[in-house]
Amino acid sequence: MNKTVWAVCGVFIILIISTPLFAEEDKPGCKDHPMFTRMPNFYIENCKEKDFDQADFVSF
Repeated sequence: MNKTVWAVCGVFIILIISTPLFAEEDKPGCKDHPMFTRMPNFYIENCKEKDFDQADFVSF
């Protein structure tokens, strides 16, 4: 049992240390809006720059 506990602890330590190696980066050309701060550990996967856009909303 003692070896199992050490093995599990070793796996957790390896996972914690290797997490930054898999960190994602923002898509090139994308940036945060100046009014908002980024949440920790999040990244921008996709963005579209538009001068003007519209959306249709369903009303009941």
